Amino acid sequence: MVELAGEQVFLLLNRSSDLRGHEVRVVSTYDDALEQWDWTTRSSPIFPLEGARFPVVEEGKSWFIVFIGPVDPGTLNLDGLTCFLSYGIHNLIAVSDNPADSALARLLDHAKASGIPWEGWQVIGSRIGHVEFSPAQISKQPLGIVVPKLPVASQLRSASEEYRTLIAVTRAKCARYLPEMEADIASFDEAFQRVLDATQSHSVAKLAWLANVNAALSRFSSQTFAGTSPILETECHFWTHSLLGIGTATQALVNIRRQYDFALDASRLAEKIDRLASVSCDDTTLTTAGFASDKCKVHWLEKVVLAPRAAPQKYSKLIAYFSGRDGYRSTSFTLSAPLELISSCNMYAWTPLTLTHELSHTLTSTLLRPLLEGVNTDEGAKRLAALVTPAKNFAPRTALDQAQKQLITAYMWLEFERDDKARHGATIDSTKVLELVERYHGEMVELITHLLDFQYFYGRNVELYMTSIWESWDVIPNIQSRIDEYLVRSLVAVLSSHQRGIDFLDVTYDVVLAQLASLNSNSADSQYLKFAYERLRDHKEFFKRKMYWRVPIVKLVLGFFYDPETRSAIAREIPTSKRRAKPLKENRLDEWQVTNPLDFLVTFARDRAPKPRKALWMLHKLAFSEKP
Repeated sequence: MVELAGEQVFLLLNRSSDLRGHEVRVVSTYDDALEQWDWTTRSSPIFPLEGARFPVVEEGKSWFIVFIGPVDPGTLNLDGLTCFLSYGIHNLIAVSDNPADSALARLLDHAKASGIPWEGWQVIGSRIGHVEFSPAQISKQPLGIVVPKLPVASQLRSASEEYRTLIAVTRAKCARYLPEMEADIASFDEAFQRVLDATQSHSVAKLAWLANVNAALSRFSSQTFAGTSPILETECHFWTHSLLGIGTATQALVNIRRQYDFALDASRLAEKIDRLASVSCDDTTLTTAGFASDKCKVHWLEKVVLAPRAAPQKYSKLIAYFSGRDGYRSTSFTLSAPLELISSCNMYAWTPLTLTHELSHTLTSTLLRPLLEGVNTDEGAKRLAALVTPAKNFAPRTALDQAQKQLITAYMWLEFERDDKARHGATIDSTKVLELVERYHGEMVELITHLLDFQYFYGRNVELYMTSIWESWDVIPNIQSRIDEYLVRSLVAVLSSHQRGIDFLDVTYDVVLAQLASLNSNSADSQYLKFAYERLRDHKEFFKRKMYWRVPIVKLVLGFFYDPETRSAIAREIPTSKRRAKPLKENRLDEWQVTNPLDFLVTFARDRAPKPRKALWMLHKLAFSEKP
């Protein structure tokens, strides 16, 4: 066991004045680093273990620095060593001014026996002399990576070749340092190729997909494997981490995504949605039943019976990366997090829990797809219109029919709110179905995503949900004009936990208002919380009406998208070799592992100010957490 203790320092590398060699030095502050910066400089922050300090060495004297990793420092015997942690793949740094240091020799023997990559420098004064690599680094074997040609038109040749190259490069680097990720990238490639081959989309759409994926792969590879051997030659364009990269942070990000993958794979949620058509349900009053009625408390996915799997399901595993421009964002193929998360993930404002919202976006797409199948065809539109205006010979017969009826009803209620005339007759012509879906699809997706996030990932914990989303929204620039939208999203999500009584709108309003009042009182320098609280406080009836017209959306999610088995899988702890879990202590690195990344974040990402040392500790515990 070791503790992160002491202030971060900055490791600087630059070319010598004659450009024939390299020099390394350590400075105490980032201002000091910038003062010594030249056109060849690269830098990374590192953090001392047990208050470690770099040796003070006279000019012309030798000392040694060894970069090791990826390795969980809590599993190592570091007695007698001077060590630091970095954000990079080589996350453990040991330094010594003793050429016969037995503790350092012991650590390298362990690394060699365990196949852990390392790189060692002999430094004379500040100039790097001899560089040595671990045997694993210098062994070169063909990997046999084959990336098939993409099924795309010839005009996409350039983007296609870039994609194939990025896949080959990323898989090769993963195979050397992160073998589990190599399997993920290979799985992604296979799934992405299937999507390109199966879709009838225009080449322009495929080009957009390729641009998105290529950018993600490029960032993932550069950020993760910068600072790997040979360190002198591999820089990262995230300049505050340009020496050693952020491979440990990337591993943490991927493990959060893996918990989501594990849960959805275990519960087979996507398969259940597709099988709603096998569940009989011919109740013609289900859609019109009251929000608090027993009929609206049935979770229809529980009634789906799935046959045992013949083989593991193959699916696309999102490429995860960091981006100052994209921030928290997901697409069908990628998942990004803001750069601020790296040094501030201990905060509500930059909690990685916000990633669950982006993951919920991908889940929303999965759940809506079978319900809207055929909406852009005459036959499909007529069928959806008939479900909400049924003749005697046409009514819902299955749970899928009921889900589609509820969804189109939800779209219609959004139209009713906008247009009083549309309420008369409460029917829809088949020629208007696609127009209605397109008009409100953005809002529908966002509200369903918030509902799924609140139900599945936050477990209906109103205080945690409100704090996390509003603290994270509070650091987004220029959204004051959209505060009403954010208030409605919050109200609709929390409404889903008050499905009782006749005053559920009032109860929900009061709960959300109280949460905003508390947040506002605890955030003196907030951008939006005071405005949001006062806006909600002063316009109660306006926001109650907003909730009312969105009740069908809540009914859709609770009735047809919520699956208790999936929620249990998300909350489940990953089996561990330990007999029982032990409480984790801030900044302590030991053999006890995180068994559920989301629960870990709920416990430790609760600060209102950045703590870089704690953030680094959190990223290490997530990076080396128990694997699903």
